[in-house]
Amino acid sequence: MRGLAPGSTHGRYTVQSILGQGGMAVVYKVRHIDLGSEHAVKVLAVSMPIVRERLIAEGRAQANLRHPNLVAVNDVLDLDGNPALVMEYIDGPTLEDWLATDEARDLAVGLAVFRGIVAGIAAAHDEGLVHRDLKPSNVLLKRTSGGYIPKVMDFGLVKDTADQVRSASSGMGQGLGTPQYMSPEQIRDASRVDHRTDLFALGCILYEICTGRRAFDGPSILDIYTRVSDGRYEPPEQIRPDLPGRVVRAIRALLEVDPARRPQTAEDVMHALFGTDQSMHAGYEVDRATASLSGLSLADLSFEDEVPEITDEAPSPFVPAVIAVGAFLLVVGFGIGAWFAVGGDASLSEAPSAITVPVEPAPVVEPAPEPVAEPEPTPEPVPEPVVAPVPAPAPVAPAPVAPVAPAPAPVAPVPKPVVPVVPAEPLISVKGDADEVWLVGASGRVAPGAAGPGTYAVKARFGDLVVEAGSVDLALDGPVPAVSCSSFAMRCILRK
Repeated sequence: MRGLAPGSTHGRYTVQSILGQGGMAVVYKVRHIDLGSEHAVKVLAVSMPIVRERLIAEGRAQANLRHPNLVAVNDVLDLDGNPALVMEYIDGPTLEDWLATDEARDLAVGLAVFRGIVAGIAAAHDEGLVHRDLKPSNVLLKRTSGGYIPKVMDFGLVKDTADQVRSASSGMGQGLGTPQYMSPEQIRDASRVDHRTDLFALGCILYEICTGRRAFDGPSILDIYTRVSDGRYEPPEQIRPDLPGRVVRAIRALLEVDPARRPQTAEDVMHALFGTDQSMHAGYEVDRATASLSGLSLADLSFEDEVPEITDEAPSPFVPAVIAVGAFLLVVGFGIGAWFAVGGDASLSEAPSAITVPVEPAPVVEPAPEPVAEPEPTPEPVPEPVVAPVPAPAPVAPAPVAPVAPAPAPVAPVPKPVVPVVPAEPLISVKGDADEVWLVGASGRVAPGAAGPGTYAVKARFGDLVVEAGSVDLALDGPVPAVSCSSFAMRCILRK
């Protein structure tokens, strides 16, 4: 369609200037006539039905997303029968333009920018949306008094994991996205990817922020596709030797060819790279003056290879364990020594004391001879029968022993009812690359695929490190919870 002339009015908006232009659309800066607020309007440059549907899909996706690190879509206009998106106006450069400036060489500022991008993508993933075209030119840096607020935009290739694909272009399969930032699985078939394709793109962006170069580039698209599919890129630490070890490991993990070997969620990336569990919904602003982000400086990121949550060694969990076991053995040894030294005789003398009680007829024998002196005939046999009842202890001893034998009988059948492991399908889904995942219920440890209905604690093992993901209630007719484990972050996330 024809372009919009500056000064022209369309609905409630007056066009001020052109902000940018691509092959499919033109973006204008406009002002609301009544409110005086500034907005950006994205107008199609072509009238192809597939492009119209893609623009509408982008509007629907972003209209339902509200996060400080995502560009908001506020309205849809009809311009000569063509849809146009009214979006939040961002005063600032794209990440692609910013990376060409001297300021981008400051690693602390670059990592702070990246943190905001991860937070925005995490919010989109929480809504079941996969961007599929994440790249520096689709990230805007909104200028503020002290720095920038990263804003992810352009959800034109968005995929809804619940409703399948929101873009009509999904049927095209291959070719959706930008080659330098596409994951290997997206190159094979863009309609079958999940949120982990965005995590691969995050790895490409992080590589570019840290080194100033693209991880995958080449003279032709075919050459780029080959490099991506093979996972061939120059190690970032060779380009920039001062990169912290944690950052290098994050790049390598995000650029894994196999999606199962990457971090499994954007939260995993945030946790492993920045060592924080802060809410993804807070939003992040970059402070240029202090080269920090919410108080996080490069000094906080200068961690080396000893960081426990990323190394495979993870020695720290065993220190408290050894101390605890040693303390326990010390207490037990001390208790046994005390028992033999002091309480051993007491406990042994207590047992016979219960048996000695029936021997009380002994004092009855002494008064017996006294009456023998005064009355001659029959008083003597009277005390003698009193001594005869001494066998009375015989019935006393077996009395407590008899009930002990039947006591264990009811204990044996107790574990039998735990057999209701009849589910045809597993009641819990396990994903990721943990060495081992298991559940702990009332009957003890059980494999996820063999667990029946009930309440369980979910545990996993990464090498020698055991972590707990939380508790879950399994039911035959309820939703199937999922456990997603990442050796990169050394933790598991339980989604109920």
